[in-house]
Amino acid sequence: MAGRMICQLILSLSFLCLVAPSPLNASPHKDLLHRGGALFGAPSNALRAPPQDPGVLGRISSRKGSWGTRVASTVTLLGLTAAMTYVGQRKGLELIVIGAQAGAYNEVAKLLDRGLSLPSSLPSRWLWFVLAFNTGHSWAYGETLMPSLLPSWLHWYWPGRRLVQYLAYVCLLGGSITPKGPGEQLQRQVAHLAGLHFALFLIVGLGSGYVAILKQWGVRPFLLSVLLVVVNDIGAYLVGVPLGKTPLTKLSPKKSWEGFWGAAVLTMASAPLLVRLLRTMLGPAPDDVPRALGGLLSLSDWQALILAAFASFGAPIGGILASAAKRATGTKDFGDSIPGHGGVMDRVDCQLFMSAFSYLFLSCSASPRTRE
Repeated sequence: MAGRMICQLILSLSFLCLVAPSPLNASPHKDLLHRGGALFGAPSNALRAPPQDPGVLGRISSRKGSWGTRVASTVTLLGLTAAMTYVGQRKGLELIVIGAQAGAYNEVAKLLDRGLSLPSSLPSRWLWFVLAFNTGHSWAYGETLMPSLLPSWLHWYWPGRRLVQYLAYVCLLGGSITPKGPGEQLQRQVAHLAGLHFALFLIVGLGSGYVAILKQWGVRPFLLSVLLVVVNDIGAYLVGVPLGKTPLTKLSPKKSWEGFWGAAVLTMASAPLLVRLLRTMLGPAPDDVPRALGGLLSLSDWQALILAAFASFGAPIGGILASAAKRATGTKDFGDSIPGHGGVMDRVDCQLFMSAFSYLFLSCSASPRTRE
C-alpha cells in the first residue's frame, strides 16, 4: 500500500516538473550559448546582444514544438520510476538516486574528455566514481549507509574500509598524473583530473545526501526536498515566461529576476501544503505534533519552510553553476539521454545542492527516531 501511494505521488507531482520546458527560469532573451566551443575558449560571439523580444505569446508558442517528445520521455521515465519504487520501495528510491548520480557523472566526464581533447578511459572514469561513491557515503554520511549495499561475503572489508579506500585513491591518483605526452598534454591531464574531482564532489559528495536521508529518516523528507525544488522550477517558469524582463545572470540569460522571486514566493507558500499532502498520502509521522504559534504550525511545517527557503535561494546556484560549465565548454546541454530534456545533469543540478542541505539540516533538527 505504501509503495502504491508513493507511486501515485510521484506520478501526480513530478510529472509537472519533467514536462515543463528547460531551463525553467525563462526570460525574453534567447539562449546566448553556441555549440562547438572548446573548454576555456567559448566563441567570442557568445555574448552578443540579445534579439528583439518576441512577446509573451511568441515565447510560449516557440516552446510547443518539443512538447510531444518531452511528454513521451516523461511518461517513460515516470513509469520506470514508479515501477522501481513499487517493487523496491525505499531501496528502489535509493537506486534511482544512485542511478541519477552515475548518469550525471558520466555526462560531465564525457564533456571534459571532449573539451580537453583527451581519449576517453572508461575503466579509470568509473574507478573514480566507485571510489568517490564509497568514500563519500562512509566519510560524509555516517556508518549506516554502505553495509546494507554490500553482500555478506564482503563484510570483512567494512572495518578497514577507509584505509583501503585511501590507498586506492593514492594509487589511482598516482596513475592519473603520470605524464602521457608533451607539456600541453600534461596541462590537459591536470585540468581533466581537477574537473573530475570537482564533478565528483558535486554529484557524489553533495548528491549522496538524498540516499542518507532515505536511510535515516525515510521517504517523507526525501520527497519533500525533491518536490520543493520541483515547485521552484515550475514557479520560475510560470512567472518568468510572461513577466521575465531582467536577466538574473549573464551565465544563464533565460533566468530572470522576476521568475526567481516569483518562484520563491510560490515555493514558500507550497511548503505547508506539501507537508499536508505527504501526510495524507503516507500517514502521520511521529513528529507531526502542533507545537509552534499556538498550534497553527507543526514542527514539520517549520522544517518545510526552512527547506523551501533553501530551495528558493540556495539550490538555484546549482543551475547557475551548470550553466557556467556549459557556457565554458560551448555546449547547450550536458547530454541527450532524456529526449526533450537534455541530459541527466540538466535535470538534477539544483537537486545536488538541495540534497546536501536537507541532510545537514535534518541532522540538526530531526532525530532518526522519526524515520518512517
